[in-house]
Amino acid sequence: MPSHHELCLESVSRLSAQVKSRALSPRELTEANLKRAREGDPATFIVLLEKEIFRQARELESELYSGRRRSSLHGIPAAIKNNIAVAGLTIRAGSGAFDRHCPEDASVVERLRRAGAIIMGTTNMHELGHGVTGKKRHFGKPLNPWGMELMPGGSSSGSSVAVSAGLCGLALGSDTAGSVRIPAAFCGNLSLKPTNLALPGEGLVPLCPGLDTVGLHARSAADLELGFRKPSCAS
Repeated sequence: MPSHHELCLESVSRLSAQVKSRALSPRELTEANLKRAREGDPATFIVLLEKEIFRQARELESELYSGRRRSSLHGIPAAIKNNIAVAGLTIRAGSGAFDRHCPEDASVVERLRRAGAIIMGTTNMHELGHGVTGKKRHFGKPLNPWGMELMPGGSSSGSSVAVSAGLCGLALGSDTAGSVRIPAAFCGNLSLKPTNLALPGEGLVPLCPGLDTVGLHARSAADLELGFRKPSCAS
């Protein structure tokens, strides 16, 4: 079994193959990611769902061992930018002045759950999505994994840092004028701003509704493709 460090920096594509073959269980992968999150920068996540993560992992592991694999994302931990609704949590959008309880998941989060992804929590961001540095007053500045003195970029700073630091293999962000692309460039991962509305935008706190787009962070193009495509049990 690889070390938790090696697991956390492995591609989603390879982790998915290991989960499919049962060489790696969702709980083992979740434990590795959670251990790294606990050891890492506390400003990366606004909410880290520690107990809920293990409940999800147990359920998905039970499904897997009973012969059901939802998709290539089955058992893969993912993080969600804190301007995208996650059921039961509060959207703060990186701001001390914004506080919205979410009774249900945003469409794109529900899509990830259907695919079998494990929702780790919500990631920090530049306040209200309006900034490119990643510096913020209310929840701290996520540390760029390549150097504490370096900016993480924004506004999807926490999602980008989480992927580059190995806290998860896939993270949702949002992009209006560069908010997934800028932090990906600063933190050394890959991002995707798809065609507008190619990913459903329901449940996203708007900055500029005509330009806002849900986007993705991952460590490879193949991983971005897995996160972008519709769930398929044949994967």
